[in-house]
Parts: sequence; structure tokens; C-alpha cells
Amino acid sequence: MISDYFNEYVRVDRMGFIAEGSEITQKKGFVPFILNLCCNIQPIDASISKDITDGFGKDLVLFCANNDIVEGDRIVREDGEVYRVVAVENFIGLPGVNMKHAEIIIRAFES
Repeated sequence: MISDYFNEYVRVDRMGFIAEGSEITQKKGFVPFILNLCCNIQPIDASISKDITDGFGKDLVLFCANNDIVEGDRIVREDGEVYRVVAVENFIGLPGVNMKHAEIIIRAFES
């Protein structure tokens, strides 16, 4: 199974209202959404590339179980490296074959 290759845990942050003390403020920022997502992250290409908005970065693919991750979420590795989710595709597998998983393209920005 593909989940046999999941070898690390990441945190998923989503844009939301920030809590200050016991009250939720009108300030928006990234807040934890999924705390321990078991996954495997692989580089798509070894080089740094330019995206459509003139940003430079490196694309990777994150393999994990199907979930509620959407474009714009942030992925935070245990070492503090932060990525932005740029594409999500959930696979349901074939009848009789348990290959359900998500492939999520994440981008590490250099500038």
C-alpha cells in the first residue's frame, strides 16, 4: 500500500481568524488545521523554477491519505520548512484495489 511509504508528519495551516486570549479577533492569519498529517514528500524537480507570478521556488509532491486540504493552505514540516499548497488531487483507486490517496503539489518559495 502507498501508506507504507508515509515517513513523516507535517502540520497543515489554513487562513482563519486568529484567537487572542479567549476571544477570536477580526485579524486573519494562518491557524493550525491538521496537526499531524502522516505523509511522504518527494521533489518533482531538482531545480528552482519561476512561476506565473514571477516568484521563484521549488515544487514538491506530498503523498497522504485523502483529506480536506485545499489550495492556499500551508504545509509546515517538523524542521520549520514552510510550503504553500498549489494543487490537490484525490485518487479513489480501482475496485478491489486499495490505492486511495491524495497527491498534493506544494511549493517552497525562494523569493
